[in-house]
Amino acid sequence: MDKTETRSTCCYCGVGCGVLIASENGRIVGVRGDPDHPANYGRLCGKGLSLAASAASDSGRALFPEMRPDRASRAAASAGTRRWTRRPTASPTSSAATVPTRWPSTRRANC
Repeated sequence: MDKTETRSTCCYCGVGCGVLIASENGRIVGVRGDPDHPANYGRLCGKGLSLAASAASDSGRALFPEMRPDRASRAAASAGTRRWTRRPTASPTSSAATVPTRWPSTRRANC
């Protein structure tokens, strides 16, 4: 059996706590806090403690880009995303570029 321990960071929040990931034959079998990491000194919150359970289940984890109904290469997925997110720019004289200087919903009523 090939047992390894890999240093990484927790992905659940912005703190970036250090974790030690124990794996056996390429499968994650446990996660514990890294005692040498300055952000958490070996302690993990509830989210960090659940890393092993969520990483061990392969269902629902995106392991490669997909474009329904088939798998896609990263280049094809990236090109498709750029196509969907590209929006036409409004000219300075068009009505889309006009912004009111005072919004009616922000006026306070005299009570």
